[in-house]
Amino acid sequence: MADQTESSIEINATPAQIMDVIADLPAYPQWSEGITSVEVLSVYEDDGRPADARFHIDSGPIRDDYELEYDWNGDTEVTWKLTKGDMVTAMDGMYRLTASGEATTVLYRLAHRGYRPQGIEGAGGIRCCWLVPSRPAVQCGPRMLPERRCQPPTSSTWGTSASTLS
Repeated sequence: MADQTESSIEINATPAQIMDVIADLPAYPQWSEGITSVEVLSVYEDDGRPADARFHIDSGPIRDDYELEYDWNGDTEVTWKLTKGDMVTAMDGMYRLTASGEATTVLYRLAHRGYRPQGIEGAGGIRCCWLVPSRPAVQCGPRMLPERRCQPPTSSTWGTSASTLS
């Protein structure tokens, strides 16, 4: 059976701003612990977003290379699925962005089979920090998005001090 998680956060940014961060796969190694390289293998001609990408993870005992295929629906949703993996045998994920006034609710889902990453951050995502609730911010690589409200992770599988979306 695959490990699964789902969580959501609200970010004070537009869906387009958030999707730009999500689509910047080559920047993931700068801010996602364990991901050492991302190579975009192909892009969609219409919007230049990644169609296929190869990830390399080196995190303690876990060393893996895997490839994901992406499907983008404008600035509202992106899904991905594993097309090739050494240790990971299955991975399906999704971000769904819903605008609500000046904020955007980001829903994240991930199901995978194979190794168990260190929190969701092993898959490279938007960190929702719980350690300093009085000064919340979302770190997206070198970019900071404005304050937002977070909801605790829905699965204790990923720990209690932080949840991360990828």
